Order: sequence, then C-alpha cells, then structure tokens
Amino acid sequence: MSMKIITLMSVALSLLVTTGAFADSFKLSGVRAATSKAEFCKQAAKNPHYFQSLLLNEENIMAFTNEGGLLNGGVCWWHSRLTRNATYMAIYRPDLPRPSDAEVDKILSKLKSGNSVVEIPGYRNFREFTSDYRTKIQGLLESWQITHGVLGLGFVGGNIGGLEGVDPALIDSIMDRLYERIVKRGQVVYQYLQMPGVVAHAWLVVDMVKTKNGYDLKVVDSNYLNPTTVSYVYGQTMQYAGWYPFNPYINRTTELWNIVKTVEKYCKIKMEKADDYSPINYQQLSPPR
Repeated sequence: MSMKIITLMSVALSLLVTTGAFADSFKLSGVRAATSKAEFCKQAAKNPHYFQSLLLNEENIMAFTNEGGLLNGGVCWWHSRLTRNATYMAIYRPDLPRPSDAEVDKILSKLKSGNSVVEIPGYRNFREFTSDYRTKIQGLLESWQITHGVLGLGFVGGNIGGLEGVDPALIDSIMDRLYERIVKRGQVVYQYLQMPGVVAHAWLVVDMVKTKNGYDLKVVDSNYLNPTTVSYVYGQTMQYAGWYPFNPYINRTTELWNIVKTVEKYCKIKMEKADDYSPINYQQLSPPR
C-alpha cells in the first residue's frame, strides 16, 4: 500500500532524492505534450524517448501529490498508473472548448482503462487538466484502489519478492535490466518499492545513467510534484526517507505493452525499440545460494 507519511520525512542515506543534483549527467530533457494527432503520432513514431521526455517536464505530471486512500495511506500505485497512462495516451486540444463534467468522466474512464488514445479539449497539458479536476480524479484513484487493491487482491501483487533475505546480486540484476529498458528501449517503467512486511510504494522511472558504482535514476514519484533523482549503489539496500529499506521490482510490463500496442494501432505505426515488455521472472534472476 502507499505511504503518504513518507512525504513528511527528509531524504537521506543511500537513496538520494533531489530536484537538481546529477542533472547534467542525464541526456534526456523535458518536452511539451502534443496538441494534435499528427504531432502525437509523429513523435511516437520517430522519437523512442518521447514519452519519457514528457515526464521530465513538470507540466505533464499530475497537479497534486499522493494523498487520501484507505486509512489515509495514499494511492501511490494508482496515481502512478494514471500518470503513465496519460503520458502515453493523451492528446491535448487547447483550441477546443473545455469539456463538460460528463465528458471529463468519460476522459478519465478511458485514461484509467488504458485502451484508447484520448483527446482532452481545452487544456495544454496534464497538470492543467488535473488541477481543475483534482477532487474528481482523487475520487477515481480511491475507487480504483478499492476495486483493484482490495477486491482485486492488488495488495497481494504488491508483495512481489519480499525484503528480507533477498540476495543483493538479485537487485543488482534488476537494476541492470531496468537500465536496458529505460535507455535502450525508451520505456517508462513502473516499479514497486517493496518495504518491510506488505508495505509497498510505487514510482515511474524515466531516465538512467551509469555511475562508477551503480546508477543514477530520474523518477516521477507521486509524493513529489517534479521529477526527482535517486542514486543506486551496487550491493546496497536502497532506503526511502532515510530509514525505509526497500527492494525495487519492475512491474506492470504487460500493462505497458497493451498501451504501446494501442498507440501503434491509433497512429498506424510501429514504435521504435518497443519490442520487449515481457515480465521478469525474479526466481530465474535470483542467484543460487
């Protein structure tokens, strides 16, 4: 489940969260969202890192952070999923009149399902749109949490590999594969951050660079309004907010594959470097003891 309380804590130790550090080492930069089908499809076809670059621009990140939810524990899993869906599947039409409430409901339903590209009239980007409909969107996220996380046993799915007794070499291998998906394939990767017990956070990884002893990651974390930078050191347990140890697991790859196939069908294109969205078998990655 999400951890809203994390937003109130300082960030320290082996997980470094910043808004400016390491910026010069990353190659991607933020871009504005497409405002026509032609522009959207051109970028999807020609720029394999287009969707990642969208999330490096704060205009394309939700206007409010992770909040509410069951026991006031947040809705980070669904906040991140809706953000990724909108990144891949929203075209903004500021030249058109703004939608009615009923039309907004239809737009949000389509973004949640991830089965169709959606035009959002009257807005230039996701931040503008979500700022005006914060209450409605928060309600959608909380109902999604109930249907997926509770009734759909989604909380069980969050506990992928546990935390205790995990060989550091497994996490090193996960991060190596994450780098391949981010840098070589241009994917926006959804990660579960498995913490002690059944608690798990989630974020979107949008860029990475290699360092002397690991990686720097650029992530979109629902606890922040801007992209943040984190550092991973080989062999070390990552920590959130200074004392929440976690293991990062790549997840919802099939969901992303379905999104990409929908974009390809809508634009009648074949997206570059979009050929590997297979789930990771963590048991096969885990080295023998």
